[in-house]
Amino acid sequence: MSPPPTPTPVVYPVDDTSRSDAERDYLRQLTEFASKQNLAEDTRGYVRDVTIAFTVFAAVFVLLRFVARYRQGSRVGTDDYLIIAALVVLIGNMAMNLVLIGQGLGLHSGALTLPQLQKLNETLVGAEIIYVTGVNLYKLSLLFFYFRVFPVRSVRLGGYICGGVSTAWNIACILAATWQCTPRERLWMPWLPGTCINLFLTQLCISIPSILCDIAILCLPMPHVIRLKTNLWQRILLMFIFLLGSYVVFTSIYRFRVYLSYTTDDVPWSLADGCAWNIIEISSGIVSACLPTLGPLVRDLWSSAWPSSNGGSKTAFSQPKGGSAIVTIGGTGRKTTNSSNALNLNAKGSQWNRLTESDEDPSHSRDDLELVPKHLAGRVEVTVHASPSRGRRSDEGRGKGSSGREDTDDDFPMDVIRQRTDVEWRVEERDPAPRRD
Repeated sequence: MSPPPTPTPVVYPVDDTSRSDAERDYLRQLTEFASKQNLAEDTRGYVRDVTIAFTVFAAVFVLLRFVARYRQGSRVGTDDYLIIAALVVLIGNMAMNLVLIGQGLGLHSGALTLPQLQKLNETLVGAEIIYVTGVNLYKLSLLFFYFRVFPVRSVRLGGYICGGVSTAWNIACILAATWQCTPRERLWMPWLPGTCINLFLTQLCISIPSILCDIAILCLPMPHVIRLKTNLWQRILLMFIFLLGSYVVFTSIYRFRVYLSYTTDDVPWSLADGCAWNIIEISSGIVSACLPTLGPLVRDLWSSAWPSSNGGSKTAFSQPKGGSAIVTIGGTGRKTTNSSNALNLNAKGSQWNRLTESDEDPSHSRDDLELVPKHLAGRVEVTVHASPSRGRRSDEGRGKGSSGREDTDDDFPMDVIRQRTDVEWRVEERDPAPRRD
């Protein structure tokens, strides 16, 4: 494929007396900048290829996420809807990049006329708003996934804080992008009197909070993974699975470095790589949010590639196939017909046991939950002590029921039964293959 032809240098109307002096001074600056540019340089093809490739890459992982949900028999949750929204925004960002490429993104400013440069600057505002929205959506999707996998109060509290910071950051960036110049027209008509915010500080305020929020979100489930009642290898594997998404942090850092080369002297050229990295960062965030949900697919692939002698491989991806007490990676598990909050310690295929919790007791802490591997024989002994006792009635209320009518012998007796329940939880190592003498 032959390279695109070298654009012809644009001659700006610097001597047009119908224009204001400020506008003609700006046109002289453009002419001076163009004289130092190599107009043969063209990155439009690179930006187009990266934009399309990483959008498709993210779409594949979202599709795999829902295939895993189907294989697992798990319901579609809020985290899944948010990742779909993030993908839609990414596709919108891809469309915006393609429009910008058509307007001259990837060329030097000396190859574009003044109306083309003005249109490009207007479109860039919309591209920036779409970018920050996509970043916020994949963060929220990952947080809601944590809520499903780690139903504990500390994760929920940390998730609300991170989600609130990310959403506030999103709103602030939209406002800053919309009114970055006063008047707004000064963004595409720089010769107008007014002011614009500092570009370096803008990128600093966009990138640094996003990077720190990504790090906080990735670290959020780590204390609970470390405390899992399982062997060291499984804990390390689970931590590795969650930290696979850390590469989005590196893409965010590199994107920040790319944007530091942005200059108003050559907007279409200096922003080309940055717009491509907008797509890469959102795509990386979507993939990071999808990776922990692919446990069922990895488990099936592992089992088919290295089947064990007992009919399956027990890895950190294993999960229940009947009733479910808890699920490690991949969601909330299969639905069961038993809607009560009973213990399901002997569910066939279950790899984890969990003590149930009382939603009626406000003093009960969800952080007290402990996950115990199935190979540790968990046993619950429940002893109920019941004793009758005579209820007391006040003299004023004697002879009348709660409804105000006279009590009769057919009314509910005033005797009550006081009940005390003792629950003892024992964990002991169970020999997987009992010996026979």
